[in-house]
Amino acid sequence: MSVLRSHDVALWRHVIDTHDASIRARQELFTKCSCLEVLVDRGSTTSGESAAAQALLGPLRHRARRDTAVTPTPFDSALWKRYVTAYTEYAKARQDLLNGSANVLELVRHGLSAPGDRAAALEITGALPEHDRVMLFDELLALGSYVHGQMMNAQDLVLSLPRPWLKANIEPHAEILLADGTDEEYRALFGLFVRIDHEMARRLIQRARAHRSGEVREAGEDLDALLRAEEAGGG
Repeated sequence: MSVLRSHDVALWRHVIDTHDASIRARQELFTKCSCLEVLVDRGSTTSGESAAAQALLGPLRHRARRDTAVTPTPFDSALWKRYVTAYTEYAKARQDLLNGSANVLELVRHGLSAPGDRAAALEITGALPEHDRVMLFDELLALGSYVHGQMMNAQDLVLSLPRPWLKANIEPHAEILLADGTDEEYRALFGLFVRIDHEMARRLIQRARAHRSGEVREAGEDLDALLRAEEAGGG
C-alpha cells in the first residue's frame, strides 16, 4: 500500500468502526427483538429509517428465528433505535469516504486483504462505479474462490460485472487460482462459472476430471452431476 494521507486513513478507520458498530447493533436486534418484521415494515416507510430498514431485507429472508409478538415493546423500540442510529452513522461515514478521499480504490483494495476490514470493503465495493469494480476484479475473484463468511458477497460482486466482459476475462484471471488449486477452488469457481456460462463450467469440469489430485477429480465428478441436473431442470 502506498503512502496515504492521514485524512484518508482516518476516513477509512471511521468507516470500519461505524460498520462494526452497526453489525453489532444488527446482531443484537436479530437475537433479542420480538417483532423485527413489524419494525422493518414500519421503518421502510419512515423518514430517517428507510435506508436502515432496507439494509435488513436480505438478512431477514435468511433469519431462522421467528417473531413472537406483533406489537413492539419499549425494549424492542430501543433496540431498533440503536440499530438505526448505528446504521445511519455508518452510511454517513461511507459517503464521507466516497466523497472525501481521492484514494478510495486503494483503501478498498487494502481492506479486501484485511479480514477485519473485509466485510465493509466489500460493501463499499458495491457502491463503486463499474470501472473501479473491474480494477478490483482479481481481489474479488480470489475472495470468491474459497469458503469463508464473505465468499458469496465477493461472488455477487464478480457477477455484477457485464456478462460479456466476464466471459472474456474470468478464465484467464482464474488460471492463477487453479494452477495450484485444490478441490475447494474448483468447487467455488464452478459456482461462479455456472452462473456465467455453462460451456465455461463444462471446461472447468473437464479440467478437474483430468487433475492429478484424486480429490479434485472427485470434485469434477460431483460438479458434472450438478451441471447435468441443472441442465435437466432447465437451468
